[in-house]
Amino acid sequence: MNKKLLEIYRKNPKPYEQGEKMFWNDEHISKQMLKAHLDETLESASRTMKTIESSAKWIYSLVENKKNVDVLDLGCGPGLYAEQLSAFGCKVVGIDYSKRSIEYAKQNALSKQMQIDYRYENYLESVFDKSFDLAMMIYCDFGVLNPKERDGLLKNVYETLKPDGIFVLDVFSQYNYKNFKEQEMITYEDSGFWRSHPYVCIKKDRKYNEVYLEQYTIVDDKDIKVYNLWNTAFNKKKLKDEFQKAGFSDISFYSDCTGGKDDEQSSTICIVARKK
Repeated sequence: MNKKLLEIYRKNPKPYEQGEKMFWNDEHISKQMLKAHLDETLESASRTMKTIESSAKWIYSLVENKKNVDVLDLGCGPGLYAEQLSAFGCKVVGIDYSKRSIEYAKQNALSKQMQIDYRYENYLESVFDKSFDLAMMIYCDFGVLNPKERDGLLKNVYETLKPDGIFVLDVFSQYNYKNFKEQEMITYEDSGFWRSHPYVCIKKDRKYNEVYLEQYTIVDDKDIKVYNLWNTAFNKKKLKDEFQKAGFSDISFYSDCTGGKDDEQSSTICIVARKK
């Protein structure tokens, strides 16, 4: 057995330990990710367009002063939410670290004559050059970050919000993982999400208290690469503590980003935090 594969099997990664870096910009993988974003029948990368439209409408309704609304869309992907908010008259800055998604968003906005400022950046390192009425981070991206990254992001967003500005994001709840089981599965693909050519995929699901790992080890005829996809399961207390630490005090909870009533049996938690 390959020594690299032996080492992978010998030990589990530490919580939030990186696997292959910047894999979302891989030529093949980025195509598959964009395809998933744009496929309205899938919810693996984005939600359905009906849900996106409902979410954008509800999020916009949270802004009290509807005149000249400045919006920061973190992890904007191909611009599905940014376009909705732009259509309401908002001035949107969209940030994403997927070059392919940002290029698609720019071209799509141009074809629709929408004035949206899309930026290919790592939002953990962004230096914002303006203040915003609304910041948003949709589809549970927050839970992918480790605690230090979350703290830094929240403080950065708090500082860039205008007085009474709001930050809206969603995360996976602990209820979402109620049936989670640690397991391992090996599959063969002639071509698929991870490669355009034949490969074997070894998928491991692991639990580290409230942190969950989907690990994909991809073996082809040339190499072995490991992709660690982390997520954190939150409860309202944990979320509130992290937001208050960053300075937010006016905090509300919903079941999702369409404004659904707070529900302990919802797979997601949506938090709306206002800067006072």
